[in-house]
Amino acid sequence: MLSPSRVIAAKLQQRADNYEKNRAMGQRSMAKGIVGQDVIMWRLRAIGVLMVERVHTPWRIERSRAKPGQPSRIIAAYPLEKVSGDFRGVLPGGKSVLVEVKRVAHLTFGEFDKHQVDALNEHAQLGGLSLIGWVYEGGDAVLAWPVPGFGPRTSLSVETARRLNITRIRQ
Repeated sequence: MLSPSRVIAAKLQQRADNYEKNRAMGQRSMAKGIVGQDVIMWRLRAIGVLMVERVHTPWRIERSRAKPGQPSRIIAAYPLEKVSGDFRGVLPGGKSVLVEVKRVAHLTFGEFDKHQVDALNEHAQLGGLSLIGWVYEGGDAVLAWPVPGFGPRTSLSVETARRLNITRIRQ
């Protein structure tokens, strides 16, 4: 039987190994997500949303123990809290805008976490404009929430997104 300190050391090594395996994939995924958010941020401004601001998620970073004189490595990162959306903005006249962005090839309702759906619904019920920004291969769309016919166990087609895409917000 391993001593508790050896079990902890083995678990830390396993986390470090997993980090190395997933690091490149995670970096690509994060970069794609950031690019997708940037695309939607510019689209929001183009359709008339003012004061567009990214909502930042606070993270807890877990680092490996490093040998003296060597830098530690990040082995895990956890969001500390759930945020209401990816962007906030305002329309001329003061109406609040909340935006959740997804950068995926096929947009299914399952891509949204429960707290994201709840925030979009609550914001819309309180009189704000809730939007989803979808960046897909070859294009993007900004859609008003709730999207007709889009709910649990459903997906949106690119054709539907193009048809419902908001190109200008009218007061």
